[in-house]
Amino acid sequence: MFHKFQSVFAKDALIRNAPFVRELHTPHNQVIRWFVQPAVSSLAAQSLPLDIPPMNCICKNLVRLHLKAVNQSLVIPLIKSNTRLRTLIWDAAGDIQDALLLYTSTYLPVLEVIVLEARIHPIHPQTLKQFLEALPESVCTISLHVSISRQLTAPSMDLSEKRQHPRLESIKVEGDMDDENEYIFAEFLGSCSMRLRKVILPRHAHLRISKLFGILERLEAVPNTLFLCRKEGPEETGDELTDLDVSQMISRSAKWTRIDIRTQRNVGALTVAAIASHCQKLETLSLSDCPRVNSSDIQSILTVASNLLYLDINNNGNFAPPQLQVSDVVSSSWACSSLEGLSANIVGVPRPDVTLQHNGQPTSGVLHSGTVADSHAIQRRVLAQIGMLTGLQELHLGNNELSENETDRFGYDPATKKTLFVDDHFQLTCLELSLASGLDQLSELKGLEVLDVTRMAHRIGVAELEWMQENWPCLERVEGLFNEWYDILEPGVRSWLKKHKPRWGEIYTYPDEDDYFFDETGARGGCYLYSQGRWH
Repeated sequence: MFHKFQSVFAKDALIRNAPFVRELHTPHNQVIRWFVQPAVSSLAAQSLPLDIPPMNCICKNLVRLHLKAVNQSLVIPLIKSNTRLRTLIWDAAGDIQDALLLYTSTYLPVLEVIVLEARIHPIHPQTLKQFLEALPESVCTISLHVSISRQLTAPSMDLSEKRQHPRLESIKVEGDMDDENEYIFAEFLGSCSMRLRKVILPRHAHLRISKLFGILERLEAVPNTLFLCRKEGPEETGDELTDLDVSQMISRSAKWTRIDIRTQRNVGALTVAAIASHCQKLETLSLSDCPRVNSSDIQSILTVASNLLYLDINNNGNFAPPQLQVSDVVSSSWACSSLEGLSANIVGVPRPDVTLQHNGQPTSGVLHSGTVADSHAIQRRVLAQIGMLTGLQELHLGNNELSENETDRFGYDPATKKTLFVDDHFQLTCLELSLASGLDQLSELKGLEVLDVTRMAHRIGVAELEWMQENWPCLERVEGLFNEWYDILEPGVRSWLKKHKPRWGEIYTYPDEDDYFFDETGARGGCYLYSQGRWH
């Protein structure tokens, strides 16, 4: 669209009508230069005085400004000349100068919404602290993505004025805070009021949660969102949040609508009990990659969380707890009848039809014995439970797609004399989702849009595809039917997809040169589970 404004007539018309512009959204420096003349050639980042006279900006009545990768030397004149600005959204591509953040706090007295993305270059923690504390009292929403570093020079400009923020309702800050949370946020949170309901602080930093939540409690401003994510890295540091820490945080309120504590290694029975006791309004819950949360814990939440809309306990391919055991699923009814999204591995299904282990050896044990009829009877009970979730839109039962990091374990198959990949995360004791095992129990999921069966020993064949086409009118995508690693367990799937070309099967209808994705003979099967594969 920008080229349409590059003609002399369009440019002149834009400049002529600049006083009437109320909203400006552009990623182009040239457009800003038309409004700011002459443009500032450079910005003395740490020494620019706050009383610098305004530039010649002809666009002075903006209420909403949305910029992307625009030169900072052009942004300051816009900010100083548009004191009625209520919304500022800026996705900055380069270094954010301290002076610019301080200018934003100083010259926008009625600012209500600020969204700033500055992911590349860090700023000094004192700058962020001053920026937050000096924001105008009118601010309602703050969303920042920044990183900080004390190795930088501290800002030379010190804003002594620290304002109250009685209207603030939401603050979301992402990025690496380098363990500076208490220093940056404690005093700022103390300036807020009970209207503050959403607090999301950096996920990759250790949070001094007790003190920050204590401040919120004194304000009677208990947030409705809890978002915690442990520091990255495989080692436990000893200062991570404990099960008791997280459970005490959750127990402070019964108003939670979202709890996201994925990757918290220590949370377990205490946290689960706190969630179950304080989930009256809970809508979103993520417990993925929490190895100390077990199946019965998840079931205890599902039986009481009546307002739950989204549950995510998928472990990103790790195939580790939390998982839902079939025995727990069928033990009691779920209360979350309004669930719209479910992402979970349901395991422990007796599968006598699965005859090979991950390493290509014959299966054994109770889950691979018994009769297929008994297996189908249990699966029908599980699918009947899921079938009660008539508002379900997304059902993710599979694992993540195979990544390059997982393709380094191989073994020799003496039967075929071939080298095959060993996929330990492929689900064997899972739902097969055939009509014989109770797929028809899901007939009332008329709003289902996504079904994910990636890396599962499912038995979805032509009859099941035809049933999906007839019974799920909103279906947009079926993931994981097969790929270059796993051939098709049931015959005729490839030809049916090619003939009928369902909207939800577009990801499988590749050109002929990619036909190895469809090889029903297993010619491209690369897993020990399908030892007739030729992949090597």
